Amino acid sequence: MNPLNWKMILRSKVRTTWLLVVGICVPSMLLGQGAELLMPLQGDPRLGDAHAQVMRQSQETGLRASDTLELPFFDDFSEPFTRSRGPADLFPSQERWTGRNVYVNDHMAVNPISVGVATFDGLDSMGLAYGFGFTIPTASDTLSSRPINLLGKQDVFLSFYYQAEGQGLAPAPNDLLTLEFLDTAEVWNEVWTANGYVLADSAFKRAMLPIADEEYLHGGFRFRFINYAARAGAVDHWHVDYVYLNSGRSENDTVTRDVAAVVGTSDLLVNYRSMPWTHFKTDPAAHMGNVRYFKLRNSWTDVYPVEYNFRVFDAFGTLVSDIDSARAQVNPSILCGNEINDCGEQFAFELLGFQYPTTTELTVDSNHFFIETSFEDLSDDRPENDKVLNRQNFYNYYAYDDGSAEVAYGLGNLQFPGRVAIRFDAVMRDSLRAIQYYLNPVAEDLSNEPVRFYVWRGQEVPEEIIYESEDVNFLYSTGINYMNHHFLDVPLDIEGTFFIGWQQQPVSGQKFSIGFDRSKDASDKVFYSIGTTPWTQSSIPGAVMFRPVFGRPYDWTIGVDEPVAPSFTVYPNPASGTLFISTPHADLLSDARISLLDLAGREVLHLQGYRSGIDVAHLRSGMYLLTLTDRNGHRSAQRILLQP
Repeated sequence: MNPLNWKMILRSKVRTTWLLVVGICVPSMLLGQGAELLMPLQGDPRLGDAHAQVMRQSQETGLRASDTLELPFFDDFSEPFTRSRGPADLFPSQERWTGRNVYVNDHMAVNPISVGVATFDGLDSMGLAYGFGFTIPTASDTLSSRPINLLGKQDVFLSFYYQAEGQGLAPAPNDLLTLEFLDTAEVWNEVWTANGYVLADSAFKRAMLPIADEEYLHGGFRFRFINYAARAGAVDHWHVDYVYLNSGRSENDTVTRDVAAVVGTSDLLVNYRSMPWTHFKTDPAAHMGNVRYFKLRNSWTDVYPVEYNFRVFDAFGTLVSDIDSARAQVNPSILCGNEINDCGEQFAFELLGFQYPTTTELTVDSNHFFIETSFEDLSDDRPENDKVLNRQNFYNYYAYDDGSAEVAYGLGNLQFPGRVAIRFDAVMRDSLRAIQYYLNPVAEDLSNEPVRFYVWRGQEVPEEIIYESEDVNFLYSTGINYMNHHFLDVPLDIEGTFFIGWQQQPVSGQKFSIGFDRSKDASDKVFYSIGTTPWTQSSIPGAVMFRPVFGRPYDWTIGVDEPVAPSFTVYPNPASGTLFISTPHADLLSDARISLLDLAGREVLHLQGYRSGIDVAHLRSGMYLLTLTDRNGHRSAQRILLQP
C-alpha cells in the first residue's frame, strides 16, 4: 500500500495579517532602554559564494552578448524551483539575460504571479553592498535582456509584473524602478518608471508597454530594468515577475491561460524547519505535522480543473512515495492557498500517517528529501511553472528558519547589556557542540563591541546559565560572513528544553544583528531582556537564524563514522585547493553526479561528470559532505574537511 494517504481538504479561509516590520516605533523612553529591532541585511554571502562557483566552474550557456534571440521572450523565474538547485540558479538565466546583479529567489516577494522572482536591492553580484555613504538613490542592480530580433515585427508589447518591498524593506518614493529600451543608435532610453511605495495589499502591479517606434524595431533590440537605491545593502527592494515580450499582442492582452504554482508545500515537520537526523529517527511519527498547505494562482478567466500530486524523493533522487492525485475546480483570476487571497478557501493535504522513511540515508547522522508538488495535464500556456520542488534537510542542527534571510534581527539603543534567547526542545539526550548563526555583515567595525554566547536551562523562559563564552569580537573590514559556527569548549549534555542566545553590549543604534527569516513565525520561541528586566517574548513575527548543533565529533583523518556504501576515496583530506577522486571503477565517473553539501545542508557545488580534480579553493573552510552517484545508480558519500 502507498505509505502516503493524502486527502484534499477545503477549509474556510482564515485571514491572517502579517506585520512586516522595518523598525519598531516606540516612545523615546523605551528607545533609551533598548528594544528589539529589524534592520537591513548589508550583505548576502550566498551570492558571493555562488558567483565564485559559477565563474570557476564556467557554468555558462555558451551564448555571447551579441547572440540574438527570437520571439517570444518569456521568463517568470520559476524554472530553478522545479528541480534541485545549484549556485547558478541564484542568478537570472544566461540564456535570456546578461549579468548577475539581481537575485532570483522564491522568498523575497509576497504572493508572486508564479514561484520565483528577480529581486533588486543595494547588493552587487557578489552579495556585497555597492558602498556606504550614499545620500541619494543611485543606479544599483540591472537586469538586461539579450538582443532580441524585432525586425519587421508588428503589434509588439512588453508586459511584466512588479512589487515594491515584499518581504524586504520598502523603497522610498524617490527610490525608483525604471525600464529602458536600446535603440538602433545603441542608446538606452528610459521608457517607464515606478516610484517606491510601502506594500499595502500584497499585490503585484502590472505594466504593459507597446514597442512601436522604428528605432526599437530592429534586429538587436534589448531592454533592461534598473533600480535606484541607497546601495548600502539589502534595502529598497523591488521584485519583477512574469516578463513577456511578443508580437501580435494588443493592450487588451491582459490575461494568460496559466495555472501556476506560487509556493510549494509548507513544512511537513510539526515544530521545526530542520532537525538532527539522529533525533528525528527516534520517533519519526511524533515529528510529522497533520496538515500542510500549498498555493496556486489561476490567471485565466475560466474555472480551471486542476489535478495535483505530491511526490517524495530521497537524497539521491529515488522516488520513495508517489502520492495519490486529487482534483479541484479553481475559480478564475484568483490566488488560492493558505494566506490572505481571493480564493475563499484553503487548499491543503491532510497527512494520514506519513513520515519520512529512515531506510535510506546519506550517513548515520544526515539526510535530506525532496518534496514535489505538481499540477498534471493542465494544457495551459505555461507548463514550466506547474511544478515546485522543496527540500527537507536533516543534518546535525535544529532550525526554525529555512536558511534564507530577508532582514536581520537584534537589539538596539542599549544603555545596558541586552540578551536574546531562543528556545529549543531536544527530543533525545545528545551533546550540544556548537551554535550556528547567520551573521549580518555591517559597515561598522564591531571589534570593540564584543558579544557573548550563552546556553540556558529553563522551561518557559531561560533560568540557569550552563554555558557562557568569552567575549567574541567581530571585524567586518574584509571577507564575507555567512552561517558561522561558535564551537563550545566542552560539549554540553542536553535533553529536553534549553535556550541558546547571546548578550550584546550597550550601544546607540543597532550594529550586531542576526539573519531573520520572515516565512515562518517562531516569535513565541524568542525572548529578550534589557539589563535586569524580566524576559519578554518577542513581538516580531519570524525566525531568528540561530541554531543549536548536536552530535559527536569526527576524526577526519581516520574516517570515524564511515558513510553509506563507501565506493570511492577523496584525497587529500583535509584539503585546501583541489579534491581528487580515486575509485577502481574510474570509467563510471565520466558522467557521475557529484554534490558537495555544507554543514547547513546547502549544495555549494554540483558537477555532472568527474575528470581531473574538483576546485574547492573558493569555498570557506569547514566540514562538508561529498556525495557521488555513478551511471549505474551506485551511491556513496564521504565527509571532507576544507582548510585555509
